[in-house]
Amino acid sequence: MAMEWNLTANIRWFERLVDHGNGVEPNGEYKLVRKAGLYQSMYYLFHELGIQSNIIVAATRHPALGIIGVAQSSQKKKSNHRLWEARLDDIKLEDVVEFVHTESKHLRRILESAHNEWFDTKDRSRPLWKLVVVHGTHVLFVYHHMIADGRSGYAFHQSFLAALNEVEATHKTMQPGVNESVIAKVPSTAPPEYALALIQTSVSMIHVIWSFLWWTVVRLVFSKNSFLFSDASFSRTYPTIDKPFAKEDRTVTKVESLRIDCEMKQKCLQVCRNHDTTLTALLQTLIQLTLAADIYPEATLGFSGVAIDLRRYLSPSPGPNAMLNASALFDGR
Repeated sequence: MAMEWNLTANIRWFERLVDHGNGVEPNGEYKLVRKAGLYQSMYYLFHELGIQSNIIVAATRHPALGIIGVAQSSQKKKSNHRLWEARLDDIKLEDVVEFVHTESKHLRRILESAHNEWFDTKDRSRPLWKLVVVHGTHVLFVYHHMIADGRSGYAFHQSFLAALNEVEATHKTMQPGVNESVIAKVPSTAPPEYALALIQTSVSMIHVIWSFLWWTVVRLVFSKNSFLFSDASFSRTYPTIDKPFAKEDRTVTKVESLRIDCEMKQKCLQVCRNHDTTLTALLQTLIQLTLAADIYPEATLGFSGVAIDLRRYLSPSPGPNAMLNASALFDGR
């Protein structure tokens, strides 16, 4: 409960921070675009506190790729600061593209290493993403959650594939000279509007209150051993803007890989369609059942969440391949 209350208190700062309380004046490297929205501020704050590092998803250029976070003095209260989205004019490809000459069998370790890296949000000459090319076979798009959600990674790869096919078809290549940098211009068009401003519905406060009361009662009635991950240990100190989690106290990602062959995937998809569900729901259920049966057989309660794409509910629609934060969490009980 203490962790949740502490985060709630930090979230209340969304309209006026980040950058350790110090605003940064615009310079020639970037241009201020607009005040950051709730999602952008939340994920920026999570990164600054040491709670969440990045997203990995293993071209038409997207405006979101040039977005960075910059704190500016609050227009409402001078002693406070508010997070703004700013746009870089240029991106040096050598800053964002990394070639790893390692065999593909080591991909799991490379994923772990990339996900345990933290972007330097104070360096405003570089964007909040990078591309890792592994053994000329795999391309990993690693990016800060502030600029986009998980579905956006799929959109990026679609655009990247289209760009590669265009290069192959036209035989166009770049041949920079010695000590020359390849510089990409960032599109001047603004990223899509904030999802919360486009969604055509409202939050039910009755549902919010009910969920809070429900969780409170469950925690009071059931013991710790009744839940999945009852053996997990957490730091008893909580992060703040002035004192985020130290690197050694941050969550460390571990990756295990399980491949499903094409034939089995098709069978699973067909069964899912027959039961009016999706492969995402099937995978979530399988994970929950595995945790309950094989790892925590004494547990009586398990909770999980799955991200839901909100793009279909936005009006006007930004399109299915827009790069933005447009997802919500569905809690499973």
